Amino acid sequence: MEKRRGITIFSNEARFTRETGDRKRTCILLDTPGHTDFSPEMERTLDVLDLAILVISAPDKVTGQVRVLWNLLRRYDIPAFIFVNKMDQPGTDKDEILNRYLEGKKVSVQDIQKLIRQRKVFPVFWGSALKLEGFD
Repeated sequence: MEKRRGITIFSNEARFTRETGDRKRTCILLDTPGHTDFSPEMERTLDVLDLAILVISAPDKVTGQVRVLWNLLRRYDIPAFIFVNKMDQPGTDKDEILNRYLEGKKVSVQDIQKLIRQRKVFPVFWGSALKLEGFD
């Protein structure tokens, strides 16, 4: 049913190990529904999140449901990354505001990490999940 509709219906988890320097971490990725019909399923997972990746469909732009999800992340005080998906489709462009935003003073990685934790900075990634573009 999920493949046919092209959306996540049920929450699922994936576990993986990530090594950074001399640290080894086990990460749990929770894939939750973003579609409005399945909001209760998604909202049940918010209490256990350390951070969220909000996936936005570039062709659909910022929908009412994206705003609802964004407000829930703010209410639960969850740091968030943004992934703008489907950038391979016609009519999608990431350069209108991004270049102006990036002009400014140099900041350290630690400054950025602190601001992400405080929900003052929200990293945005652009790509196409279907074509595995925009992320490693």
